[in-house]
Amino acid sequence: MFESLKRIKETTKYQPANLLCNPSQDMKYLWIIQKDSSQYLFYHEFFDDKPLDGILISGLLSALNIFSEEKIGPQGINNIEMGDLQWIYTPDSSLNLLIIAACDKECNSTVMQERLSVIQKMFITTFGINKEFWEDWDGNTSKFNSFNDIVTTLQEQWAKANEMMNVGVIFDLLGIFQEILYLFIKIINENFGALMHEEILRNIHGYKKKIEQWLKTEAIFDRYRIIDLFLPQIDIINYKINFNQTEGTKVLGLNPIGLDSNVLTPIFMIVIKHFKKVIKSVAGENVWMKIIQKYLRPYLFSKWEVLEKYNLTREILEIILN
Repeated sequence: MFESLKRIKETTKYQPANLLCNPSQDMKYLWIIQKDSSQYLFYHEFFDDKPLDGILISGLLSALNIFSEEKIGPQGINNIEMGDLQWIYTPDSSLNLLIIAACDKECNSTVMQERLSVIQKMFITTFGINKEFWEDWDGNTSKFNSFNDIVTTLQEQWAKANEMMNVGVIFDLLGIFQEILYLFIKIINENFGALMHEEILRNIHGYKKKIEQWLKTEAIFDRYRIIDLFLPQIDIINYKINFNQTEGTKVLGLNPIGLDSNVLTPIFMIVIKHFKKVIKSVAGENVWMKIIQKYLRPYLFSKWEVLEKYNLTREILEIILN
């Protein structure tokens, strides 16, 4: 079970559509080219870890666009994958411009097209590009160097917007997880006699220790100690399960920057899956089906829209029904 946690980042993708942004949405490289002549106008590297020959590659990118227009029509290329990057094309035939960005393969091409549209408008406005501009242009590309500051500022603004969007998503997810754990505690406290209640708590208590030990040994997940706020405290001496709701309010004072839903969500799903497994194994299939009808089914219906919004419905249903 804990091996699956180690593979979370590679095997699990929780991407609330158009909500959660991440570093893969950042542009890596940007070209602005005079479309008809394939003349290089502007090139910008947002990250210097893999520098490219901007002028040389601009010729290749322009040639690919010309070839695509000849073969598939005037719309040309929208996006292609080469190497470990995705290349997004935004042509403007009316003003003789071709704008191209390279980003990670995982980047959302629609989002990137929208950003390229903003860059295109900024470039046109900044340098007064119109149909007559090219007639008087002397071919000196250095006049476009000042655009570096503009695209850097745009990237910084998009990064801040992504960060704030991620914060909102993380808070929403934490709220959902807290509600589900409250519900499981309610189920455990209201449905079992002393002996069965004791056995359930003993099993959950042992699992919690395993999670805590694992989190301590895996340094990469140190920031996910946030889960402590959402794991109930098991009083194994008096056989009581405590979940101090005032602890949950501390989520409002947390700094969720740096948390990743692709890690956080699977951790919570594994915890919830264990709660279900313990209850079902101790109480039996028939009791578990009654719990679904009395507690879980009404919750899912009441929260259906928000669960769908964050692509959680299917995962939770699979845990409950399997």
